Amino acid sequence: MANEVDEDFSIQVRMIGDIYNLMNRIEYYESAANNESYEQKKREVATKQLGFLQQDLEGYKMFMRNSNSRMTKIVYYKYIEGFTLEEVAEQIGMHPNNVRAIHPKFSRYLKSEGLNYE
Repeated sequence: MANEVDEDFSIQVRMIGDIYNLMNRIEYYESAANNESYEQKKREVATKQLGFLQQDLEGYKMFMRNSNSRMTKIVYYKYIEGFTLEEVAEQIGMHPNNVRAIHPKFSRYLKSEGLNYE
């Protein structure tokens, strides 16, 4: 049972990492697309790449929002959208105490992996 929980948490951590990576890449390409010191062709390429990355990000977010896994939804709303635990509970139809009971386990897992997404 513990391995199933750890495995589920590792999946959630990968999702967060992938999304944060996409957001960082989007930020980079937004900067490049708007950098007037770059030649026009380079800005156009950056703009095109930016569009692809934004589509990827939205697809990933939609996947997490529509997941059947409550843990995925908790992680999405807490770590990607920045909701409070109470807002997360309301959004996914759980009692706030249940979300508050689950979240510390995930936070401890993040810390045990040397990660800090808070």
